[in-house]
Amino acid sequence: MFRFSIWKYLLTFLLGLSVFACSELGFETKKDASESTLVPDCKKNYAKEVTLLTGPVHKTWVRYDRLDARKAFDTAASSLQKMGYRLTSTDRESGMINGEMVSGASQPNTYSTNVKIEKEGPSVIVYLSSKASAGTMDASNLCTFYAEFDRLLVASPIQPKPEPPLPPPQKPLHIEKPAVPPRTPAPTPEPVSIPSPTPPASPAPKVTQVIWSSVNLREGPGMNYKVIGNAKKGTSLSILEENDGWLRVRLEDEKEVWVAKSATAEGGKKSSPQSPARKANPSKIKSPM
Repeated sequence: MFRFSIWKYLLTFLLGLSVFACSELGFETKKDASESTLVPDCKKNYAKEVTLLTGPVHKTWVRYDRLDARKAFDTAASSLQKMGYRLTSTDRESGMINGEMVSGASQPNTYSTNVKIEKEGPSVIVYLSSKASAGTMDASNLCTFYAEFDRLLVASPIQPKPEPPLPPPQKPLHIEKPAVPPRTPAPTPEPVSIPSPTPPASPAPKVTQVIWSSVNLREGPGMNYKVIGNAKKGTSLSILEENDGWLRVRLEDEKEVWVAKSATAEGGKKSSPQSPARKANPSKIKSPM
């Protein structure tokens, strides 16, 4: 009989433990029991579970679309505090928030509430689990939390999580070349003016004079050239050229003509053996020139 009692109590303990474990797992899988709508509805997802160790536990959950998990965590913590709960522990990494509230003076009643924030794709699911040491609790008590949660979200609009900015395109590595000092242009040499060679001064023409009483002046060096004038004895002549017994001379009026050399003092310097009489008295000899 005694052994039967031990086994009975042991079986009861194991049964309560399994119920407790299932209730904890049910907090995670309750979302599969019913479908949520676009409008949060905690009453639709409400459930009550009873275990031998913890007593009645009230649970529900609500899905929020396009809500940042960090913002949901902060809003849930603020909602519990607004409702009068004292936060006993928070873990942002796991998304768990634990709170506790004591009400009543003569017969105090302790309420413990657990909130879990879970990210699911673009949505966030806010789970709520609560129990009381005495008194009654239903879905309306739990939905008060979501009413406060929604109020705080409206007061602080939901901001979509910004996409991380794309890194700016990397510019190709530019290796700067060492600066080359500007070249100083070579000074342009100033042109050297080379004086044109001065032609040698022409020697002054030799001056002679007519020694005949009169001599013909011709266009060229010869008897066959036309007579263009005549010069009297003593006429000054500047010798420019000599050609085969004829002289090209310049007269005092700058006119150039040809005259027989023998009729000038230049030709009279050498006595011609063929004309001794002409040298003896040249004034009486008629010049054939």
